[in-house]
Amino acid sequence: MLAKKNLSLLLPGAVCLAMWGGMTYADIDGRTQFLVLGPVALVALAYHQTQLKPLPEQMPRLAWFPKYRCRCQLAESIRNSADPLREIALRFESLGFECDRQTPLALHFTRGHARGDFDVRLAKLNVAVTMPAAGEVELSVKAEWLVLFDTGDLWRQTDELKRALELESPQREHLAAAA
Repeated sequence: MLAKKNLSLLLPGAVCLAMWGGMTYADIDGRTQFLVLGPVALVALAYHQTQLKPLPEQMPRLAWFPKYRCRCQLAESIRNSADPLREIALRFESLGFECDRQTPLALHFTRGHARGDFDVRLAKLNVAVTMPAAGEVELSVKAEWLVLFDTGDLWRQTDELKRALELESPQREHLAAAA
């Protein structure tokens, strides 16, 4: 059976195979196919082999192969909730993410489409949140397909997700102030 890390290479491999099939069908010569597919395959492989990087304090001007992770202190309302996992899922759902699976170690969310969008609000992102332990979780954010570089958009998205976990919900603060 394939290891989970190797399964993540199936999508880039399938895309390269589809591109190769299309170029063969269009009767494009082998050298041109190699010149087009070689760099795409190498970038995809490099992105999927790159380790998660700690989220920098400041937004980077340019980050190569961005995949971020950070530790988050959960907001008190999440820690005190009867179901903290549901509270985390609700906060991420309000940002457009959908919880697609839960493992014994983490909640996994996705958002967007894997079809060629350069805007981080539309690109398919994979987000994982480890199970809460002592009021703390680890958040990881990466693209489904590949991202060659980040000019701050993915950093901003990761920071927004981190703040969603650490800050009290505005609705709850409003209700607490009214009471």
